Amino acid sequence: MTEARHVLLLSSSAVSYSEAERGDSLLALLEQELNRQRSEVAWRCSGTVLYVTPDMAARALNEVASAGPDIILLRPTSQAFMHDDVVSAIRYRWPRLYRTAVRIADTLRGWSGGERWGGASARGLIFRIPRWVAIKLFGVAPRVPVEQAAECVKETLDSLLRLEDVDVLCQISVGNTPSGLPPREHARRRDYFTEALRSYCSARRIPFSDVREALKSHNLTHTMARDQYHPARCARAVEAEQMAAQVVLAAVGRAPAPTGFSSNNRPTI
Repeated sequence: MTEARHVLLLSSSAVSYSEAERGDSLLALLEQELNRQRSEVAWRCSGTVLYVTPDMAARALNEVASAGPDIILLRPTSQAFMHDDVVSAIRYRWPRLYRTAVRIADTLRGWSGGERWGGASARGLIFRIPRWVAIKLFGVAPRVPVEQAAECVKETLDSLLRLEDVDVLCQISVGNTPSGLPPREHARRRDYFTEALRSYCSARRIPFSDVREALKSHNLTHTMARDQYHPARCARAVEAEQMAAQVVLAAVGRAPAPTGFSSNNRPTI
């Protein structure tokens, strides 16, 4: 009888993002890679968006209760603490104005073309100029300080470890893309979060991996998709390969042999 395994991926919107077709989202690539590495197992992968927030643990438990997986793969990203913005600074100083500030920012971003910083074209000035003025007036801040972000993920992992009959894994994707921070501050936040989670997972014996190490092993930088929010397909393919190796080791008990990186996944110029 074929062995069946259900993998639940909890991460950012990269779970379902695809430039062209549904078959190359991070979730789809993970399932493809699992079938390639261990075709004798009937793999089923599902995923949901879970950001690093103070209520992260409670939301994770709700998702697990609904999905009923055998394996949980938590993939926190650095979006919450590596990308400072004006609306977060406003939230800290004037909480009641936060939702209004978000609506204004989203509207200006839409008018400017929808790209992260307004885009490089003349149209992007619709967002960039008001943002520059707002920074001068209000400053910028992360959505969640990096120290708090690390504690949120630890709390979430603690909660997941209390569940019965599931394997819990952790892969982080931190600081691989431009943040707008000064280089030293970018590196400080990246390294703090990485080492905090690496040490925690080592102490709790949770399988841990870092996307940056996988990209480095393939001599690949973390290229971004056109929307400047999500990793490009070449980066997603590397992440999926790393995640699949973790999952296979947890589910089957032996890691697959390393494979060459397909030229189909390399970035094109």
